[in-house]
Amino acid sequence: MTPLDAESSLLDELRSEVRSQRASGLMDLSYERWMDRVFEGLSPGSREAGAFEDAMEQAESAGLVGAEVPVSSRLPGGRFVKRGLRKAMSWYVCFVAAQVRSFALSVMRVLHMMDERLGAVEARLDEIGARSSDSALISDLRDLITVSPASWSGAEDVFVERILDTLKDAIAEPRAAPASGKARVLHADCGGGDLVSRLCSEGVDAYGVESGGALSARAGARGRDADLDLRTEELFAHLSALRDGELAGVVLSGCVDRLDVASDARLAELCAAKVRTGGVVAVVGTHPLAWQRAAPPIVVDLAPGRPLHAQTWKELLRANGVGSIVCSEASSKRAIDLIEGSDPQTIAINSVIETLVEELMVPEAFLVMGSVGGEAESDSAAASRPVDRGALRGRT
Repeated sequence: MTPLDAESSLLDELRSEVRSQRASGLMDLSYERWMDRVFEGLSPGSREAGAFEDAMEQAESAGLVGAEVPVSSRLPGGRFVKRGLRKAMSWYVCFVAAQVRSFALSVMRVLHMMDERLGAVEARLDEIGARSSDSALISDLRDLITVSPASWSGAEDVFVERILDTLKDAIAEPRAAPASGKARVLHADCGGGDLVSRLCSEGVDAYGVESGGALSARAGARGRDADLDLRTEELFAHLSALRDGELAGVVLSGCVDRLDVASDARLAELCAAKVRTGGVVAVVGTHPLAWQRAAPPIVVDLAPGRPLHAQTWKELLRANGVGSIVCSEASSKRAIDLIEGSDPQTIAINSVIETLVEELMVPEAFLVMGSVGGEAESDSAAASRPVDRGALRGRT
């Protein structure tokens, strides 16, 4: 029996035994999968730990193509014939072998470079995964972390009129007319739909997107009852699905207090792209110090994202082509009035009062608003322009 016949006979016996074991029920599907995993781990092409390095070493060895063809033979005179052919064709075989070796070395070099880059990506992904690991503690506190702060709190109400007036002016501006149809205004996160309802009552074609769990259910119920277009969607997916320049304006609130820095930057980029030229981008956020003082310590420590300052949002929008940016701050707390008078004692007391107000009465919310394609400020002008604090006493 030749070696090929012996191999074929052995394979036939193995197949017959496997069919018999399957028919008897002794070898179920889970057992076969376990055997596949064991074989995969022991085979040269395994994807187990260390298998990639072994495969690379085998590939490098296989890439060293030799030009010395074996001349052994079982036929009489075959050895001399092969030796003569090898000598006569050595120039040709050596040339081809050199080309193949050069190509193999180039491919292996590229594979090593790809391995290093993929290794760096995997290490980065592991680091990100470790930061947002779904540990038992974070899982238990996830609802608490995502509830604070609210999507639309009372302090932001002082900005509604300003946002409404700016949106009306932008919609009425001739150069901001959409190419086709009527552009809409998006509010995200819309919460219970209060701002969307107010905008619609003033003639603005507005709709809301909310992706905040319990708030989403409330937004959906409010939308059905009041005939408002309130949607439960993931904000980034929704914005990515829109055409560039499709919106007349975007009002961001709630989500801007929960996202990490990279997501905030991506959100500013998307909003600037999806709002048409002359349209409005408004960010209503919570002051970082006010959020830190109001939120529980667990939320402050474990929240994956936190609010940014108004000046930071101004820079993010300006970097994406949003100009004519104005910043305002608001607080629901009563400000301390200064004492009238110009004598040195009154001036000193007023200075102390201003210091106390600056340190203790932190504004609760801010509004950063600009228009896409609006007049851009120079870096020096943007840095020197103060934040508008005229709304600080809007809710006394």
